[in-house]
Amino acid sequence: MVNKIKFRIVCFYFIFFVMALLYGMELVKKAYNYKEADLKYAQKEIILEDNALRVVFFDGYITMYYGNMQFTDNNGLASSFTVDGVDYPTFKAKWNINKISPTELFATNEWPGLSVRQSWHFLLKEGKLNWQIDLESKNDIDMINVGVVFLFRNNYQEWVSLYEQGRIPVLGVLQQRKNIKLPFTSNALGLNAYGKDNKLFPAVGLTLGEGSFFNKALLSSCRGMFSKITYLSLSFGGKEPLKVFKNSKITLSSGQMGIFNKKDDLMRYLKMEQDKFKN
Repeated sequence: MVNKIKFRIVCFYFIFFVMALLYGMELVKKAYNYKEADLKYAQKEIILEDNALRVVFFDGYITMYYGNMQFTDNNGLASSFTVDGVDYPTFKAKWNINKISPTELFATNEWPGLSVRQSWHFLLKEGKLNWQIDLESKNDIDMINVGVVFLFRNNYQEWVSLYEQGRIPVLGVLQQRKNIKLPFTSNALGLNAYGKDNKLFPAVGLTLGEGSFFNKALLSSCRGMFSKITYLSLSFGGKEPLKVFKNSKITLSSGQMGIFNKKDDLMRYLKMEQDKFKN
């Protein structure tokens, strides 16, 4: 009788041990799968790098760094448009990577239920970012509010061109946005940061490519509606509405962004780009 009780106790503990072992193996398996999922998701982060300029593409968000200094917003470069009252920003699109190298990226994006597709090309060369955005549609489509926008940290306090310069306005406590009227027409514009706290921020030069749809620049000081963080917006737009015909392809925007240690280097860059545009 005593032996039967002992045998039952041993069987009970053995079954308990096996169940605990199986449960533990299941936890390990889940943890392993979770880790694999994380690694797979992390593979969506793509880094292009040339000299001190680094561009990070992460699931539709594009951020830019000068060394380890992030000088754009987390969504540093984006495109958006409106069709039938619905906004379509690129960070809500489905992206596909077509080709990639350490300094070059080809990618496309689409939106569910929409016949539009964008093709993006990034090339880093000599410490500068060259971009081109093409658009095509399977059907005739009309777009409004079409634009490409760069969002910079609010450490930038001055805009410059070859012949003009001005200060970036400081927003009041309740102000959401303030546009800066640029008193010139140019395809090249620069931004500078001042002060000891901003000395690590590079000077930035932006030029639009010839023949691009986006031929008008708007500089604005903005505050995030929810984050309340202030940032600098440089957006490019064109004539509206934009009509895209069935099975046609157009270049929305092309251009170049350069980064510089000194304002003098930035001014030389702007002059060189302006001379190219005139010729």
